[in-house]
Amino acid sequence: MVQASGRETRANSNRVEASMSVKQFQAPPLYVGVDVSKDELVVAFFRAAAGGCTEASFSNDRRGHRRLVQRISKEGGCHRLVFESTSNYSVDLACALQRAGVPACEINPRQARSYADSLNRRAKTDRVDAAVLALAARHLDVPLWTPPTPQALELRNLLRRVSELRSIGAAEKNRLHAQQAATALGRTVQRSIQRQIKCLQRERELLLREARKLVERTPELLANFKLLLSMKGIAEFSALSILSELACSPPQLGCRQWVAWAGLDPRPRESGQRRPGRHISRMGNKYLRVALFMPALVAATRPGAIRDYYVQLLKRGKDKMLALCAVMRKMLHAIWGMLHHQQPFMPDLFCGKRP
Repeated sequence: MVQASGRETRANSNRVEASMSVKQFQAPPLYVGVDVSKDELVVAFFRAAAGGCTEASFSNDRRGHRRLVQRISKEGGCHRLVFESTSNYSVDLACALQRAGVPACEINPRQARSYADSLNRRAKTDRVDAAVLALAARHLDVPLWTPPTPQALELRNLLRRVSELRSIGAAEKNRLHAQQAATALGRTVQRSIQRQIKCLQRERELLLREARKLVERTPELLANFKLLLSMKGIAEFSALSILSELACSPPQLGCRQWVAWAGLDPRPRESGQRRPGRHISRMGNKYLRVALFMPALVAATRPGAIRDYYVQLLKRGKDKMLALCAVMRKMLHAIWGMLHHQQPFMPDLFCGKRP
């Protein structure tokens, strides 16, 4: 009898352990939102069954990233983690989460803000933003973040720095023009501005040389760089600028998604009888839009398939700037096909014609 009761006790304990493991397995999924700043990560953990969020904060460094991963592992893993794209402050966090196998998603800040407005969240604090991102992780279909290669990240970093220096140089040229307009101000400040412009020019040339060396050392980047140069209107600098952004794009995007990711998708605004002209959404990668503008402008003025398409749009009554945005969008479609099929630019296919 004693042995039988012992066996029964062990059987009961085994059933309890099995039921506990089933309950653990069937635990409601965990959704995590991370508000990223320079020094701190404010994290919200959300379970639907709990009816609310719990918050925690971690430092935005390796130690803080490791502690966040340990906390998620202690919670039994998460179904999805969402963070905002916050300049360079979120790059190391995203890489650490990817290495740890955490399903992390990057969301556009404007999309996150619009979602917060839809929830009637009027306050804008780190804790509120983290809670909104945790809810977005549950309700929004945000694609998983895929880490670009280190070479692609470095190329994007170099070309964005060149873009910054070009903007600073343009501002300095405007200041020089204003200084030269008044002869009573002397030439000391003018010479200072001229030295600064030359220094910026040298720095841009140095960064572009480094970018070109990086492309030449990377076979995949070099192949795509040569394909971009086959399209009329795209020279070396434009090819590097476009390639630096596209190399870091999510790999699962199609050509139409590329257009939306660049913010070149048309945005209709209609109400009743009001039918104003369409404009692009601008909800996307501004660096890619800027990199595409000059090639589209050049190609639209040179004989070829791209100019023919531009002229067709003008004959249909399109505004010049609207037609130019359509050319940029069409060029991005063509670039997607070129890079995904590893084929040079085919003018006969640009307007939908078959050779």
